[in-house]
Amino acid sequence: MRYLARSSNGYYSFRIRIPNAYRIYFNQTEIVKALKTKSYNEARKLCKLITAETLKLLQTLRLGIFDKAQEKLLVEQYLSKVLTKDQQATGQIEVLDLEKVPLTPTSTLSQEETKIEEGKKLSEIVEIYHKNIPHTTSLEQKKAYKAFFNDMFFELIDKNSLIKDIDREKLLEIKEIIQGLPKRNITKYRNMKISKIVTRLDKIKDEEKIAIKTVNDYLKWIMSLFSFAQKYGYVEFNPAIDLKFKLKSNAKEQRETFSDNELRKFIELNNEDENIKMFHYTFFYTGMINSEFLQAKITDINGVLCFDLTDPNLNLKTLSRHRIIPIHSHLLDLGIVEKLSYIQKNYTSDYLSKISNKFIKKHVSNSSKKVLYSFRHTFATKLQNNMIEEAVIAQLMGHSKIGMTFGRYAKGYVTDTLKKAIESLKFPLYSK
Repeated sequence: MRYLARSSNGYYSFRIRIPNAYRIYFNQTEIVKALKTKSYNEARKLCKLITAETLKLLQTLRLGIFDKAQEKLLVEQYLSKVLTKDQQATGQIEVLDLEKVPLTPTSTLSQEETKIEEGKKLSEIVEIYHKNIPHTTSLEQKKAYKAFFNDMFFELIDKNSLIKDIDREKLLEIKEIIQGLPKRNITKYRNMKISKIVTRLDKIKDEEKIAIKTVNDYLKWIMSLFSFAQKYGYVEFNPAIDLKFKLKSNAKEQRETFSDNELRKFIELNNEDENIKMFHYTFFYTGMINSEFLQAKITDINGVLCFDLTDPNLNLKTLSRHRIIPIHSHLLDLGIVEKLSYIQKNYTSDYLSKISNKFIKKHVSNSSKKVLYSFRHTFATKLQNNMIEEAVIAQLMGHSKIGMTFGRYAKGYVTDTLKKAIESLKFPLYSK
């Protein structure tokens, strides 16, 4: 919301966005009044007076005690007494006189004029926001966003509610419920509707509940939705500000790396499935996550065999995750080229996560910060310890700050540089 603005010629003006519900009275989306002065102090004084009267008008309209005809009278009085007359920054400004607006239940407006837009429904704003999500957002994130609102959020609040009527108290209630929800990969909760789960929140064990980071991801979507609604005038105030939990540790501290002794346990103790071993080796040498591993193909780029994730149709977390990762010689010796397709066809992401995290908890470490995703942190840390440049590590991991485009992947020096970085990694049990 902006009250005082300055044009290129140095003159100041008063500006304020009009809430959707009242725009029909103004025939515009914004109130603008030229203050006819280049003096900041004068403009500030006059702006303060007009702001007070404008907020008084809007707050009065929100009371809901006037009918449409009376609301129109209030706006007309505001336009004639506050906006249309030339005022000087002397404090001399006519004010709204509410006593002159009769409190009668009748309306003098025609049927057409009484068709005032009461505001957008929550479901409508969700749909509009989804269509306006930045193009840099991956298809996977867009699907996750839509699934959250359709399968969770709309189970906790009526989707036909007017977004302008949703207050902070309601959002804090939803926040508390989300915090108590269980992980969906637990069999007994997998196909249970949220509305049913909510009735038994007190029976859900702490270890079954979703992580605070996941809760924050959901709350972030709610915050983004209301920020969007405020930006484009669907709500005047954002009740979702600072809705997320403040974590005591930063993102880097949420997962710990594996020590060399812990890495050895993956190979020494896991003798049941050679394909799972291959999966863990690949995670160590690539820093990929499940969804990337299961979608990657192997491509020869300038004589270097690489895991290829550059296909724009892949469902990856962000656009920057579209990248290539040269294949480590150890993986080539283990037969990854021949085995990758089989593993991708016969294993699911959920299964790989479940069996890996179960193994980690039982044989590797009982720390809640050591999970399958720790391979990605281990990958980055070991490359840093090997004195690999930060930009190279970022490219291998698919971090957006390097701004890579697909075209650069074909250049020889890029694959050579990445290959040298990958080959600097040595699995604790392996020496060539």
